[in-house]
Amino acid sequence: MRNTVHIFLADDDLDDQVLMKEAFSEVSDEISFEFFENGRVLIDRINAGVFDVYPDLIVLDYNMPLMNGLDALMALQQFPSWNDVPKIIWSTSRAEKMVADCLANGAAAYYLKPNDFAEYCRIAGDMLSMAVANKVK
Repeated sequence: MRNTVHIFLADDDLDDQVLMKEAFSEVSDEISFEFFENGRVLIDRINAGVFDVYPDLIVLDYNMPLMNGLDALMALQQFPSWNDVPKIIWSTSRAEKMVADCLANGAAAYYLKPNDFAEYCRIAGDMLSMAVANKVK
């Protein structure tokens, strides 16, 4: 488990969770996931210290109930020890203001949710590169 990349994924859509996990499995067999149904659950779990591993990457859906991806990004800023963890937003929206707001508030990247599995795999590869680069720091 030493080389395993640990990913926290906050997304309220179970299908997107499954597709992202499958896409990451196509690019590496050394990935573990912890899923959160929205940003509020992720932040509450961090506040409570209730997680088994420290993540190498956090992926946040923009549109989630209770706390969206942008609000979760801003809330994560209150945890200085998590500043080095790359945070990625993914969404079905390409609104320029949303993208700009996310990047200005700590997102390392903003991805549109793809329509085909090959694109999921490409995005997973990009995200994995960010996580691995963070791991070797």
